[in-house]
Amino acid sequence: SGQMTAGEATRTENREQGINQQVHADRQANGGKLTGQERRQVNREQNRTSRQIYRQKHNNKVAPK
Repeated sequence: SGQMTAGEATRTENREQGINQQVHADRQANGGKLTGQERRQVNREQNRTSRQIYRQKHNNKVAPK
């Protein structure tokens, strides 16, 4: 939509992919479940990523059309 530049979008997607890979590895290590500590860590990382997305969408940088 032009709210994020291509570089910002790429970094965001890579960050989200890293979180997903971490969840996958943690689940494999624990028989398909996340421990409470792992769940809190994933939630914290997802919240951080969400805040970064909000900031990137509202930082007055616009992707070229």
